[in-house]
Amino acid sequence: MVSLLGIFSATALMRFGRDIFGDTGARSAARVLSLSMLHAQRAAIRTGNLHAVRLVSSDGKVSGWTVVEELPDTTQRIVDGPFTVAENITVKADGNEMWFDFEGNGNTSFSASIVGPNRAYSLTVEPLTQMIRTQEISK
Repeated sequence: MVSLLGIFSATALMRFGRDIFGDTGARSAARVLSLSMLHAQRAAIRTGNLHAVRLVSSDGKVSGWTVVEELPDTTQRIVDGPFTVAENITVKADGNEMWFDFEGNGNTSFSASIVGPNRAYSLTVEPLTQMIRTQEISK
């Protein structure tokens, strides 16, 4: 019985594995970037200090990001990260950083696209409500 279950599992993994596991990279990157934005926003509200998500990019492609805090003496420190983007994932953003103030308001609108081998996602910080929205988009 256990042997049959192992054979069925291996067959299913070979048949569906690439499609199922190929989707997790872009989804995971979109989720972690979204959670980093939320972390920065909530930390700014909680502490009263400015917090930001700062993207690291080269040649227009984002390779990672960190969450930073600006202290009252204007020095900055990393509070979370660095996070890196997997090689098979492409992240493009319309800015290099998104700052949040003590009310949770962002300093600008922000959007990013996260594209993987099988799926694509968009992340947007809504200008009016400051809601962080992540959704799957057609590829």
